[in-house]
Amino acid sequence: MTFRLAILHINLGSMQAMENEMQSTGQPKKLIQILVNRADAIDWAIEQAQANDVILIAGKGHETYQEINGVRHDFDDLQIVTELLKQLNK
Repeated sequence: MTFRLAILHINLGSMQAMENEMQSTGQPKKLIQILVNRADAIDWAIEQAQANDVILIAGKGHETYQEINGVRHDFDDLQIVTELLKQLNK
């Protein structure tokens, strides 16, 4: 079994430490992506998915916004996923 990991919206100050720790797992580097932009991370996960893969998009739940530095931005995981799947015919 192969795991693909995309990090969605993390604290930029801890990004290097997190990347170093993930690289120590022994997984090939191409399977680990650190993407600060949530939409880009969801897109990457969907494009990498193969038959029978499971994509877990966690951390926001029912919210239709993403808060960055105290500012709310319109963002709906379900809407993003639906649009991406339509584009990719998945």
